[in-house]
Amino acid sequence: MSNTMLPKPYQPPIYFQSYKFKVEIDGVFSAAFSRVSGIGVRVDTVPYRVGTDASTAPSDVPGLTNYDRITFSRGVVGDYDMLDWIWSVCAGDYAPTGARIHRNIVLTVLRPDGSDGPRWFLGNVLPVAYQMTELNSQDGEVLLESLEVSCGTISRETVSGYENIQREQTAEGGSGGNGGAG
Repeated sequence: MSNTMLPKPYQPPIYFQSYKFKVEIDGVFSAAFSRVSGIGVRVDTVPYRVGTDASTAPSDVPGLTNYDRITFSRGVVGDYDMLDWIWSVCAGDYAPTGARIHRNIVLTVLRPDGSDGPRWFLGNVLPVAYQMTELNSQDGEVLLESLEVSCGTISRETVSGYENIQREQTAEGGSGGNGGAG
């Protein structure tokens, strides 16, 4: 037998599932969110050409960074925290109160075992719209409320230990992101 190391077989990546997540607003766990959508970043570009370039085609240089608006949806649970936050910035009889207008949100995707996975940090978050689903006496659907927010910053935390979890699940016979329940 040779002492040379055999190359490791290809290990498929472990994908996180979109239905396991938690939301924290200013460090307080906020339960019952069933959907979060719209996280995205766009960088505007500006055409630029150096006057001494032989080419007549401009190059793009980065301009303003724009963060997409994010929508948080959940079943109506009887509290007023989402409405209180939007009232803090609305003009009208109830507001603006100016109380805690900007907040920070942490969105954490969970691993199959329920432990924390990757995190997105949404900074300088401001509520911009509130909406409730239609009331209809002929439907038996859950009443939902949605809060749309704008963000000043979006960042993502690297998942530490991800490689070890992938190796452990592969050694246990797990497949992909379902934690061996396949």
